[in-house]
Amino acid sequence: MFNLFTRRPRQPQELPSLHSVLAWERDHVRAAVVKLSDGVADLLGVGVSPVHGLGRAQYPDPERWLLGADLALTQAEDLTEQGNYRRKAVADSITMSVPDSITKCVTATPRLERSHPLRPIKADEVQALLRRGYRLAVDQLDRDKILTRHVVTCGAVGRMQLDGRDVLDPVSLQGTVLDLSLCFFTAPIEWVRTLETLSDRLEVTLSSIIPQRLALASPIAEGFLAVLDDDETFLDLVHQGSIIWSARSDMGATDIIAATLAGLPLERQEHLTLMHEYRRGGLEQQHLDLIAARYWAALQTWMGSLRESIPDVERRRPLPEMHYGLDLSRKAPEALQALETPFWEAALSFARCTQSLPLESLKGGRVIDWTRRTASLAPLVVASLAYYAARQFGPGNELDRALLRIIDWRGAG
Repeated sequence: MFNLFTRRPRQPQELPSLHSVLAWERDHVRAAVVKLSDGVADLLGVGVSPVHGLGRAQYPDPERWLLGADLALTQAEDLTEQGNYRRKAVADSITMSVPDSITKCVTATPRLERSHPLRPIKADEVQALLRRGYRLAVDQLDRDKILTRHVVTCGAVGRMQLDGRDVLDPVSLQGTVLDLSLCFFTAPIEWVRTLETLSDRLEVTLSSIIPQRLALASPIAEGFLAVLDDDETFLDLVHQGSIIWSARSDMGATDIIAATLAGLPLERQEHLTLMHEYRRGGLEQQHLDLIAARYWAALQTWMGSLRESIPDVERRRPLPEMHYGLDLSRKAPEALQALETPFWEAALSFARCTQSLPLESLKGGRVIDWTRRTASLAPLVVASLAYYAARQFGPGNELDRALLRIIDWRGAG
């Protein structure tokens, strides 16, 4: 049964006061209803529903996904009456995040050389530069034959520099050279079409489709976001909550463990059991020492693969020492801790000794919980998505909204 309480599609140019977020994760979908005000998201209700077939190899199942999305949204809307908000809240616009494994990323660095540097920069000049960056990204994706299967769904203004100095907003400033660092993300065409259909049938306006790590990066002021999954790892350089560039390694937690235990007479399903025994010290000392040496060698290989995934020009630049990690696999917690070792520090041009903290340690001040049940129903991804929505629709973020309007993803394919 579909909850059509008061949902009605919103006009795209309107800024919402009530907004829903929907996070498509592995084997389930999570939803939240948030109230947006001055860059802050009040989390009013949360919900979750199982949905299978959300991996990179699976094809979208619109009917199954619709049932899951409607159930999660209905739970979130019903919970708004039970929490501190104490009245029914139903949003008519929605932002969705999709698994990182299905997305691709491309960067663009457009430059504007102004012939009249003493004239204040106008918004039209910046928007023209954003459009140029979008065209550069689309041209690169077209050359890589990605646009035959994917469509650009979102982008982020990672860094703005005026005459070599960082600025938050170049409009009304004076200068000669304006550089932008833009990061664009794509999703498979069939995913985009399916999510558009779902939003139509749920009677909500689909504001944007983003990879989940774009939301996860939102609370990070400066540093790296490291996301470890079963079969891959993402390393994103983040500035002021936006991704500047993104690197991906094909080596994930499963590969690290397989390399650690390679050659041992074990079935694949026995790998996790042995690693559990290793962590709790349940093996003989000689076996503990052997696995420790093998594990460290596997982690070095993993860090080497991360380094190789980073563009050459970025490896040589000074990089921030802070790393914020999330182990989606829950299989190799030591991997993210390894990013504090001298081995990783020597691999790239870090300004100081590297530090690694769990992403959960960041407390997003933009999200206020009204549900009383966040610990059990609104974990990190959906809370980060609410944080992203607060930034996206908040004051002082006109450039990201302008970039979103420039990107043409509706009616993909």
